Amino acid sequence: MDIRQTETVNVAGGKICGYNENGINIYKGIPYAAPPVGELRWKEPQPPVSWYGVKECIKWEKSPIQMEQKPFYAWTKEFIIEDTGYSEDCLYLNVWAPEDMCGKKPVIVFFHGGNLVSGGPSCEIYDGRSIAAKGAVYVSVGFRVGILGLLACTALSEENEHGVSGNYMLLDQIAALEWVRDNIAKFGGDRDNVTITGLSAGGCNVNALAVSPLAKGLFKRAFAISYLDYGHIGLIRPWATLKELSKKGDELFAGMSLEEMRRIPAEDMLKKVFPVNMCVDGYVLPEPFIDAVNNGGTDGLDYIAGMVAGDGVAYKLTPFGAQIDEQKALAIINDFFGDLADDLLSMYELNKQFPDVTFTQMGHDAFLASLYMFGDIRNERNAGNTYIYEFIHIMPGKGSEMFGAFHSSDMPYFWNIFSDERMNDWTDADRALGDKLCGALVSFASSGRTDEAGGWKPYNGTGCCTVGINGYENRTMDEKKLSFWKKAIKNRLNMKELILGGVK
Repeated sequence: MDIRQTETVNVAGGKICGYNENGINIYKGIPYAAPPVGELRWKEPQPPVSWYGVKECIKWEKSPIQMEQKPFYAWTKEFIIEDTGYSEDCLYLNVWAPEDMCGKKPVIVFFHGGNLVSGGPSCEIYDGRSIAAKGAVYVSVGFRVGILGLLACTALSEENEHGVSGNYMLLDQIAALEWVRDNIAKFGGDRDNVTITGLSAGGCNVNALAVSPLAKGLFKRAFAISYLDYGHIGLIRPWATLKELSKKGDELFAGMSLEEMRRIPAEDMLKKVFPVNMCVDGYVLPEPFIDAVNNGGTDGLDYIAGMVAGDGVAYKLTPFGAQIDEQKALAIINDFFGDLADDLLSMYELNKQFPDVTFTQMGHDAFLASLYMFGDIRNERNAGNTYIYEFIHIMPGKGSEMFGAFHSSDMPYFWNIFSDERMNDWTDADRALGDKLCGALVSFASSGRTDEAGGWKPYNGTGCCTVGINGYENRTMDEKKLSFWKKAIKNRLNMKELILGGVK
């Protein structure tokens, strides 16, 4: 392995150097904003603090403060952040760039997942070396999560010049995109050709940034991986309003001043229960994603939205790992679907012993139908190139048949990163698929087109690109189920008692 120090680069705050590994320049832990601690807790990110001399950016900075993360379920250690510790001081980003840092290369900016309360950029599957090897500049971003990134309350809104609170997570991400705009040319990146992408909760962030007026002009393409706030997920996990979240924040910190709140140790903040969510505040987010898309909020952006076959586990009507009986299952179905409950049960035979199996299948189909609906509205609006996909390949390794194509298992392929954890399991076919999908990602970032020559074409209303070990295949969802889910989702949206994200 060939590793050597890079030449210095002058960025906001001072000079940095990184390291070159096998022809890729890597910079880890670049400050893009001041540490959001003390008086800066729950405030918009501020410019990075300047430093003297050359800052060595050669190792991960700490992950945002959160509960300790360990492998669980299907997610082995390559899906878990490096054990670098946790800190409220977390506003750093990382850059991978081709050795020739000149010209105007496409830029890909990545936001990690973690259910809005955990995660960080240092997961092995988020490594950008393969993307850089294909000619793009790749940036991964650390940002505030949980209550430190999303708290809303009356006192915080009153001290804010815009009269809002919450969404500090998104403001961090916008600050990172502004850093990219102002600095990425020094790494060979094109500031006018930026693609944002994110996994799971990071995909939620991508959706939010796509419709935030504060982020307009900072990127031209978006790729939401296994999270689309349009349709089904927008119903079961609607964004909240500032009023709703402020009420919860006021109750949580009743009787405390902002000064006292900011003195609470970050570790103790993890013990407080707050419903973290994207906040429809009229400033960062003027309206829920569904409304924004319908009103043209994503017009002008090229967009990829996709899922894996196992996403039904994550996006069903019952909590992850829930144990429910037949009576409870029928109650949930009748409550959610109303007059359409009988139609649903005519298509899905309820597993009476394990009802959650049926809910998982329903969750999968509802998500897939939502991808179609998203493509339909964007095509109707001529919003930009729209690509949808379902990843069905099962990653090899221990428990692979049990877990199937589980949530986030498409990441190693799009990023073309095959971990040592599964060294004896990967096949030549896996690596070929990774090379193909990473190429499609970089192509999309470059031109707004994926791998059309290989068969992944823009959505045209007639099918979804199914990604398997042999590449792409256009498949059409069962028409009866597709028609049902479109009707059920629209019916749910139109119900008078439903307040989508608290805004109607």
